[in-house]
Amino acid sequence: MNRRMPACRPHPTPPPARPFGHARLAATLLGAVLATMAAHPDAAAAPAFKWRDASGRIVYSDLPPPPGARVTLLAAPAGSATGVPSTTLAAPQEPRPASWVEREKASRQKATERAEAEREQAELARQAGERTRVCEEARAGLRTLESGVRLTTIDERGERAVVDDAERARRTEAMQRAVADHCGKAS
Repeated sequence: MNRRMPACRPHPTPPPARPFGHARLAATLLGAVLATMAAHPDAAAAPAFKWRDASGRIVYSDLPPPPGARVTLLAAPAGSATGVPSTTLAAPQEPRPASWVEREKASRQKATERAEAEREQAELARQAGERTRVCEEARAGLRTLESGVRLTTIDERGERAVVDDAERARRTEAMQRAVADHCGKAS
């Protein structure tokens, strides 16, 4: 028995590593950055400021310092004749646009004020509706009393009692006051 053994094939070898692979990546990224800067020259020419804050710490920023701070301009803006840092007193500037936190806070404040105004309007509408209802009830009661129809009530014993003229006059006067109070004018 003669068995043939399969031929062993050597493992494939990986392709040779490219020399300077990281250098090629760095060069590509550098080219992309330079192309971006060439396309947007204002981004590269933005001024940088240096000043001391109220607590004495040195602050570096691309945003203008607060009014009255002694500032050093670190990068010359586009079109500037010199690139030399200069030290000047910061001129009072217009207020900066609000940050997203300030805008969010203002938005929430407006929403709260709007909700409060809507609640007040709803309460005023509810009160006006209640005044109208009470006014209509008072007018209906006054019309009934002035109509001359015989009125009866149920007394404590559960029996019917006819309303006499003195009681009718008292109730009519009370209804007239109620109409005057709730409707604004007697009718």
